[in-house]
Amino acid sequence: MERVYLLDDLGVKSSGLIGMVTAIASAATVTGCVILASLPGRPERRLPAIFALCAAGLALMGLARNIAILIMGAFFSGIGTGLLLPSLLTWAMSKLEYADRGCGTGLLTASFFLGQSSSDSSAAHSP
Repeated sequence: MERVYLLDDLGVKSSGLIGMVTAIASAATVTGCVILASLPGRPERRLPAIFALCAAGLALMGLARNIAILIMGAFFSGIGTGLLLPSLLTWAMSKLEYADRGCGTGLLTASFFLGQSSSDSSAAHSP
């Protein structure tokens, strides 16, 4: 499986610029979480719009032919994931009995990081 790095494809070699893009995407995720706190309504009703925002950001990143478009896509995707993760957690936990929510949160978090870890380690062993 071929690994593709979007910043490499755009010819970005500066570690400072790479760090800046990463920081912007991370700050966007935090911003999405902050925005979520002010949104009314039930999380499952906003999930389609949140998934669409994430998809739009990822599509923009995939189609980017310059760093500005890539940053814009990373920003939109970050906002979307900042909205998505707590919305999914809130929705999933609302389906559990109150006494089971701690265990449910732990299982969801463990699943998230196990998936992330297995994804990273399989990518590290790809040619």
